[in-house]
Amino acid sequence: NGYRSLHTAVIGDGGKVLEVQIRTRGMHEEAELGICAHWTYKGGEQGMQASGYDDKIAWLRQVVEWGGELDATETIAEHLRCEVVADRVYVLTPSGHVVDLPAGATPVDFAYQVHSELGHRCRGARVDGRIVGLDHVLSTGERVEILRAKQAAPNRDWLRPGNVFVHTARARSRIRHWFREQDREQLIVAGRSLLERELRRIALPAPALPALARSMGFADSHDLFAALGSGETGVGEIIARLAPEEPAVVPLAKPGATRGARAGGHARSEIEVAGVDNVMTTLARCCAPLPGDAIAGYVTAGRGVSVHRADCAKLQRLAQHSPGRAIEVRWRASAVRLHEVHVRVVAHDRPALLQELVTLLGNERVNVLDLGVTVDRRRRLATVQLTIEVASLEALGHILGKIARVRGVLAARRHVE
Repeated sequence: NGYRSLHTAVIGDGGKVLEVQIRTRGMHEEAELGICAHWTYKGGEQGMQASGYDDKIAWLRQVVEWGGELDATETIAEHLRCEVVADRVYVLTPSGHVVDLPAGATPVDFAYQVHSELGHRCRGARVDGRIVGLDHVLSTGERVEILRAKQAAPNRDWLRPGNVFVHTARARSRIRHWFREQDREQLIVAGRSLLERELRRIALPAPALPALARSMGFADSHDLFAALGSGETGVGEIIARLAPEEPAVVPLAKPGATRGARAGGHARSEIEVAGVDNVMTTLARCCAPLPGDAIAGYVTAGRGVSVHRADCAKLQRLAQHSPGRAIEVRWRASAVRLHEVHVRVVAHDRPALLQELVTLLGNERVNVLDLGVTVDRRRRLATVQLTIEVASLEALGHILGKIARVRGVLAARRHVE
């Protein structure tokens, strides 16, 4: 962006940090008023030469290089707005060199700013002599040392939406580039494993992969898995696509089976019963369906239509006994309300575990309806049963991801009876 200045940070007595900036009057005008100010300050062609025109072109070439590694032009503009306009922080390498980073940068960003290979091998960080997490937000004056692995292998989780391990465009582009260079077969295996693990975690049936891949612009499911494995496509995007405006329903009976059902009911605004208006519907507690789940209905005696997940074992038993009561239902496109969902968390038993889980849910503004804990003292494992309220499968996946990163948590999954 044409900014020029000499910066350093000096640590004095008592650990106080003094930041020093040295620049000429012309440099200051440019820093305060923008790139063109210096050209005007000098005037004409002479000003263009004095302003470091070649340096600006080199900087723009770097932007173009990033553009080949980012997803779209809009992404480039977004990252430039964040990094050029945002405040800066100045941290020190172990040898005392100053590294300039945008505010909000993490040790991962620091590593990639120093060298791409250091970023690829980053496995931890020591800030001012103490071990910190890779999501630690760096502050001016801190001395950062990167703990390196023997082999270069960035973590795919660094690119997942909602994670705060990577802040800068440079780091993101370098990570994506590394994964694109890896063997395609490895990416396919990694992407398939990632999707299967996420589907198991939120208890979602496996989708029709060829159709899903085509709907997302991929030639086949292998291309989709490769994009997942490289981090170009997020698993959250796939989960969101599995909750379309009109999710697939399982045709269990003819629509006429609901005639005579009583009107009214609290869920009327979000469930549509095929062929019938103003029918009372209730969400079954046995499987607790969420928007995006494939669903089917069962006509009850005096309580309208009970809505189940299409793969609910209880629904299948009821449909076998009275097939005429099974009926098609679907989520309305405008359905937005909170739903109860059961979550099971398995973790190493330790002090403050429950407190950390409840605090996390509170910070995410998740309402906890019920909570229970059982402890296996022989294996020192705690099982936490939670009943929470979420709006969608995507929201549930986000919460489960947060819980899984709590220290000591071994598994966090949706529990369907």
